[in-house]
Amino acid sequence: KFYQGEALAINPEKRTVTVGKAVLDRFKREHRKLDLSVLGEKFTLPYDALVVGVGAVPNTFGIPGVDENTFFLKEARDGKLIRGRIHDCFEAASYPMEDEDKASVDARKALLTFCVVGGGPTGCEFAVLFLAELTDFINQDVGRAYPNAFSGSTHLWPRVILLEASGELLGAFDTSLRSYALRKLHKSGNCEVRLGAAVERVEPGVVVLKGGEKIRCGLVVWSTGVGPRKFVSEGMKWATRANGRIEVDDRLQLVDPEAKGRIFAIGDCAHVTGSIYPAIAQVAEQQGNYLAKALNTKGIPD
Repeated sequence: KFYQGEALAINPEKRTVTVGKAVLDRFKREHRKLDLSVLGEKFTLPYDALVVGVGAVPNTFGIPGVDENTFFLKEARDGKLIRGRIHDCFEAASYPMEDEDKASVDARKALLTFCVVGGGPTGCEFAVLFLAELTDFINQDVGRAYPNAFSGSTHLWPRVILLEASGELLGAFDTSLRSYALRKLHKSGNCEVRLGAAVERVEPGVVVLKGGEKIRCGLVVWSTGVGPRKFVSEGMKWATRANGRIEVDDRLQLVDPEAKGRIFAIGDCAHVTGSIYPAIAQVAEQQGNYLAKALNTKGIPD
């Protein structure tokens, strides 16, 4: 059975989940999400085994301007929004300029500067693939659709700036892999990697670094890891560890005794004890396949 609703709380003793009835309001669309209008009514679902796979939300670290002025890399619709923004930037950069003075050229250059914040697996992968797709886009479409963006003395080539607050990319990975990622980015095209570049705030069209440096850009993609959803941080606080993720063993069962051996967690919301698995789709998919097979073959724990 499928119910469209919002999970509100778990009662491990009674083996129930409290759910708020909800409907999707398709007329209220925000920058990155759809409004979920809870009707106010609740119902309770019993369970024999419960799998928590609510994912996570982008971690903004409370930095001002991130929610309002950046694009996240978390869900499928984020990709469409980013693509639309890229087209908007090329469109704006293609407008004719009455005076090709330095200020006008700098404004066009800023529109074609794309910042990626976060040097983890998702940020690095996006930067490499983005540069490849951007090159194809420019070679095949831009010259025809936006000829003014690359004409005359204002000829510019888009660039990508990858900002990482720490001193290295892919901090949780092996040194050789970190070195390979850095070489790959440098060879991918017009990409500048800035290590030790911590963001202080994000303004419309500007990333402000700690120390005061300002980077003008047309797009900011925020990929600095994930944080817990409200359901986990508040409704399952008893089962979480310091980073807000649900602690599970190598069988994906919650280690907290309150779970009574009947609750499992997978994906970005879970942390396997003693592991360093990154919060990426491949890990979540493998965990889902493993747990589905285990429950189907071994059954529900006693």
